[in-house]
Amino acid sequence: MNRLLLPVLIASSLLSSLANAACTLPAAPTPASPTNLERSELQDWRQRLEAYLDEQGRYLKCMDAMEKTARGTGHDTEQRRLDRIGRYSKAMAEMTDAVDAYNTQAEAFNAR
Repeated sequence: MNRLLLPVLIASSLLSSLANAACTLPAAPTPASPTNLERSELQDWRQRLEAYLDEQGRYLKCMDAMEKTARGTGHDTEQRRLDRIGRYSKAMAEMTDAVDAYNTQAEAFNAR
């Protein structure tokens, strides 16, 4: 029985580190030219921003799954929890910045 337990423990520790690596923070889209955007450039940016927000949603779901796995297997530590909180915070800040940048340019476009 002990022979079987060791491979299971090794596999579960490898899978928990792979789960951490599987959650990849997507890069926020930026406009081709940051000032005086044309309508088509603004629309393209909006489409890329929407795709980015969808990717961020998948990233956050991955982080949730990673947390559930860590808790369920008993491999969760205070440091891992703090790391996840930091990754969540970074993702939320990047999403906010990306949407704010788009909104600023959209308002400037509409004011013309």
